[in-house]
Amino acid sequence: MHIHKDPLPKGYSFVLRSSQLERAFEAAGIRTETSLWHTSSNSFVIARFVLPNPNVAHERFHISAGIVPAARARETRERLEATVIPQLIAWANSVLGLPANSTRRDKQRFEVDLSRL
Repeated sequence: MHIHKDPLPKGYSFVLRSSQLERAFEAAGIRTETSLWHTSSNSFVIARFVLPNPNVAHERFHISAGIVPAARARETRERLEATVIPQLIAWANSVLGLPANSTRRDKQRFEVDLSRL
């Protein structure tokens, strides 16, 4: 897993621990290359499935995880682990389960607004 982090504003925490995501993907048998961006510009978890292209010859997942106020971080992480990560894994498996030539594999996206957790 490739991990990228934006600078974190004071009083905020990144909501998703990369180790949580790695364990969940590993337990689900998902071996597709994954890049995780911890971004300070949103309060969402967004995942995109990217098809091979002339620049990168293999499929991959790009996942962006935002920030929450530090006071809400523990509670949000617990909810994320209980609900969002299982939904993300189910979504990833459904995309990977499609035939390689399926047009439905293109432009697949998963998104959760953390303020609603």
